[in-house]
Amino acid sequence: MTTRPEWVDAFNTSHSLDLLASSRACWDSIQDAPNGRLYRRRSVLDSVRLRTSAEVVGVECYSNAVTYPAQSTITVVVDGAVVAEITPSVGVVSTTEVSIGAGANKLVEIYEGAQDVSLAGAWLRRVFVPSGAPLGNLAVVAPSRRMVVFGDSKACGFLVRPNVQSWNALARATFPGRITTVAHGGLALASESLPSMADYLIGACDAATNQIWIDVTFNDWFGAAGDGIPGWTAAAFEAKMQSLLTTLRASPKVGTIYCIGTIVSSYDGDVNMNGDTLADFRAACAAASSGRATYVDATVSGWPTLADLSDGVHENPTGYVKYATQFKSTVGY
Repeated sequence: MTTRPEWVDAFNTSHSLDLLASSRACWDSIQDAPNGRLYRRRSVLDSVRLRTSAEVVGVECYSNAVTYPAQSTITVVVDGAVVAEITPSVGVVSTTEVSIGAGANKLVEIYEGAQDVSLAGAWLRRVFVPSGAPLGNLAVVAPSRRMVVFGDSKACGFLVRPNVQSWNALARATFPGRITTVAHGGLALASESLPSMADYLIGACDAATNQIWIDVTFNDWFGAAGDGIPGWTAAAFEAKMQSLLTTLRASPKVGTIYCIGTIVSSYDGDVNMNGDTLADFRAACAAASSGRATYVDATVSGWPTLADLSDGVHENPTGYVKYATQFKSTVGY
């Protein structure tokens, strides 16, 4: 649809492919970093929040490629209830008018869909409200506790619709502070620059209590198609993970670090081109964590099982509830 001529941009801004800044938005994810610092990629499940008495909003979005088809939507949530899922057309910027009902000072949250490390995916551009519609104040308060989540699609909570059913979104709902997600589909520690990654993770730690949750093991074993990354052995993974954890541990800003050995998958027992299994990479993660982080064995009872996976790798809604429950129990809230 064409944007109504009387509509106004709720945040008076738009963004390029990898940048969305707003003085009035309250971000749950990577844009919530201190001092306007931005990592080179945005994060899945970024959400923009506004309070309004308008009965409709216009959501401008686009897709530059369909990735993770089961989560290629923009989700609109009003006062905690999902009211719309928008699937952007590939290569087309469009605005969808969404009815959000009557009522004063409603809390509207708009969540992006999935993106991967190539920046393919669904993107939110702008949010419009009718001219003259009251916009309420949404104070951005510095949190007393921040959890920084780093990892891949499993850390994001991909392949579930609506995307607010992911473990990440479920955990945010009751977390006593803020959760910042630095994660994308396809991310592997093998391809990350440690100085810049460690610098960003530390920079995101701006609360009185800061913790880091790392769930990045799977892709380092899997590679592009389950055959691994040439030369990237469990030993090489352990050395790089140890280096990252040592750098993070040296920062006075960083409290407890949790290192997840990845949940079970249908690939358990398989051997990649380097002769390693997922169990080998979990063991490497545990070894790297020793004395630096709290290792979390996500294969034990209570964590998702094979029956809780949608594709043998990512959780279904039941699996994400289990993951969120274990996350809450592990970090304590």
